[in-house]
Amino acid sequence: SGSRLSDTWILSLDTMSWSKQSPATSPSARSDTGLVYDRVSKRYILYGGFGTGLQEDTWAYDPGEWAKGTEPGRSVSCRRRTTGLR
Repeated sequence: SGSRLSDTWILSLDTMSWSKQSPATSPSARSDTGLVYDRVSKRYILYGGFGTGLQEDTWAYDPGEWAKGTEPGRSVSCRRRTTGLR
């Protein structure tokens, strides 16, 4: 099995090449996450995964910056190996 990583990469659809990003804050290293693109907010939403244990956090990526999600009163049980929907 491979190592879990906490790096962020962006794919340019114009050049079909990847570029590593260096945001000041990032989600902890993990695997088996769920990731979707929110067309309304124009952000990527990452949820859960497995790191030092099951992760129950949500992060939003607005190119250049990760922000940890906080929505009081809303909770979803831990997920691992999730699939994003469009």
